[in-house]
Amino acid sequence: MTAGFVRLTPELWVRQCRSMHYNTGVYVSGGEAALIDPGLFADEFDLIRRLLAERGAEPRVLVLTHSHWDHVLGPEQFPGVRVLAHERYPALAAEFAEDIRWGLAHWERQFGIQRERPFVPPVAQATVGAAGMLSVGDLTLRLRHVPGHAPDQLALYQAEAGALWASDILSDVEIPYVSDSLAAYQRTLAELATWDLRLVVPGHGAPASEPAEIRARFAHDQAYLAELGERVARAVAAGRSVEETVAACADMEFRLKDKSQFDHRLNVESVYLELGGQADPKQVGWNKDWQN
Repeated sequence: MTAGFVRLTPELWVRQCRSMHYNTGVYVSGGEAALIDPGLFADEFDLIRRLLAERGAEPRVLVLTHSHWDHVLGPEQFPGVRVLAHERYPALAAEFAEDIRWGLAHWERQFGIQRERPFVPPVAQATVGAAGMLSVGDLTLRLRHVPGHAPDQLALYQAEAGALWASDILSDVEIPYVSDSLAAYQRTLAELATWDLRLVVPGHGAPASEPAEIRARFAHDQAYLAELGERVARAVAAGRSVEETVAACADMEFRLKDKSQFDHRLNVESVYLELGGQADPKQVGWNKDWQN
């Protein structure tokens, strides 16, 4: 273990934050490094710098897997490093800038963090669409658009190791957060399930390297999303209200049920809207107005 990081492939180093089971990734090859969603505390950014120094690597690119507040803090700490994101990131970061600042401020208050200057969502110097490639020294990573949790979400795939940086999907400590689209989430999982995966690193939670564990995560999330869609569709077809639909989904089984009840409710509300249910989107679902 170097600077608190665990080496999961010859090129990939991962460290889990002490908040939200959040993972930071660093790919190192040929004296170059790619930083993946670096964060979250000041001392953890220092550990990233220490890892780079110990490995003799210069950060050449910083990948933001999506525009949610907890994934966009790195560029502020690594000025001058080229930022790469999905092509929808710039518009989403601009549209939801106040939500990003609100979410960050809420988290900082929890931990007593005093900000010296207002947070500005970072600008991406490079973007990628449905798919792309990223070179880091002698290493080539595939970039893939994987919407469902977020409309601009990217995954990174190291083919020779069968290693997937999954961003905010396939977690062992979260249910699927359908904060973008149920249909897109299901398509994403269906595609990824066909890949050669020998290592899965979620944005939050423990990496999975055992085939049985990887299969179990896919099976759980796909089954949950399928049942969620079926139940909500029946409720919408029957003309039920959003509250009635939440009640109709209350007995569903899902990961860490006691901890995940609130997140499940937001999923039900968001899918209700997606499937044509009538409710105020400012009052229900993941994208409601949290500031009021």
